[in-house]
Amino acid sequence: MKMKLVAGLTISLVAGLYVGAMSASADDLINIGFAQVGHESDWRTASTKSCQDVFSEENGYNLSFVDCDNDEAAQKEAVRSFIEQEVDYIIIDPIIATGWDTVLTECEDAGIPVIVIDRTIDDSDKYVSWVGSNFKTEGLAAGEWLKAYAEAKGIDEINALVISGSTGSSAQIGRSEGFQEIADREGWTILDEQTGDFTEAGGQQGHEVSLFHSARLLRAC
Repeated sequence: MKMKLVAGLTISLVAGLYVGAMSASADDLINIGFAQVGHESDWRTASTKSCQDVFSEENGYNLSFVDCDNDEAAQKEAVRSFIEQEVDYIIIDPIIATGWDTVLTECEDAGIPVIVIDRTIDDSDKYVSWVGSNFKTEGLAAGEWLKAYAEAKGIDEINALVISGSTGSSAQIGRSEGFQEIADREGWTILDEQTGDFTEAGGQQGHEVSLFHSARLLRAC
């Protein structure tokens, strides 16, 4: 079961952490472990900096940060390392959506609350909150944009090549699902879908793999 978090609960949780941090002395910092996806994009870099800025010693925190470089095994190893360090909270931006229940059970048994950000975990509910966006809605919006663009250009038939994100990530799953829903509704043909791993080089490689298809339009999600 996937836990969803309303904005009010998110604000209450963050505010509670912040108040606790403000009252902490220099020798009594709140210890945070953060297992980040990697550094594959400017967006990811900005996400990392945002967390580092918030969870600073100045604000009353001691942040242990691990860049998992898009390696699923390394991310779970990082979480287990945080458990061994007996941190107070663990933040995870999950590389893929599944395979998390065992390690989250270990967090639960250790009494360490887990906060999931950005992407989602689909096979476990052993975390206290998730802060992120609706990826299917983003895919639907991309499909609606393409429909409007095609109509404005007088294009009646769409044969599309899709370059998607990292396979198995909640971002890829949701956006692909949303875009496919619009494609099915409009009768478009998806000639091929290749992963671009959310990188410029990966997108170019995925495009090259699919060049043998005669795509009318290219849509990158």
